[in-house]
Amino acid sequence: MEQHVFHGFRDLAERLAGITLHDGAATLVTARVAGRLRELELASEEQYLALLQSEDGAGEAVHFLDAISTGFTSFWREGDHFVDLAARARRALAAGQRRFRYWSAACSAGHEPYSMAVALEPVFRGLDVDWKILATDLSTRRLQRAAAGVYARTEVAALPAAARAAYFEPAGEHPAFGRLYRVRETLKGHVVFRRLNLAQPPFPMRGPLDAVFCRNVMIYFGAPVRRALVAEVERLLAPGGALYVGQSEPLSHLGSGLQAERPTVLVRPTEGRQ
Repeated sequence: MEQHVFHGFRDLAERLAGITLHDGAATLVTARVAGRLRELELASEEQYLALLQSEDGAGEAVHFLDAISTGFTSFWREGDHFVDLAARARRALAAGQRRFRYWSAACSAGHEPYSMAVALEPVFRGLDVDWKILATDLSTRRLQRAAAGVYARTEVAALPAAARAAYFEPAGEHPAFGRLYRVRETLKGHVVFRRLNLAQPPFPMRGPLDAVFCRNVMIYFGAPVRRALVAEVERLLAPGGALYVGQSEPLSHLGSGLQAERPTVLVRPTEGRQ
């Protein structure tokens, strides 16, 4: 890829989604946009860039962002976060709370919000409790897969065995991926999927939220985007609410009012909670 073409893609990614593409990412971008070139029958990356920069490029920009945004995920990733989430819910129940709202901010193909639901459902089961998880992502493609809730056996293997049996049902076979499993409706009904660009605050949610998972996504943002995102999370969190971040995403330098219980769990102070 010509350097000026890569710089054009890099500038678009930064402007549209706050994604920082470093100089060594040209090969990655080439591979990621190749499918769009084939789909649109374009001869070169330069032609594709010209389309994105044209007046007709707004619709294609969604597909471009789908292609370049990283989507690695897995069930029960950093499992201690889900254990902590359930423990916080139990304490809130004991204190009389009966309405709970959660947010998976970069949900990818759904593994994270469904893991949240797996952790929370036994806590709330049989109780008169209103609980929902909002799951958002930039990628329409991954959101479609998340809403379908169908996963390969190798993916669900990361979940605790009891959870696999309780919350997933057989969904046939795939020639490449083998046996498939579908999230049961009893769990899926608590998760709502929406597209959201984390680089474009303010966000439409009103809050208050009991917990926010925003893990392994801020590493792709520059400091101004990270700062604005964390400020929005802080606004939306209920007093005592928790923000869960990835191992490589320390936030101490962003000037947040959130307090670190440990490096990957930050909590909004409880002063003034009604």
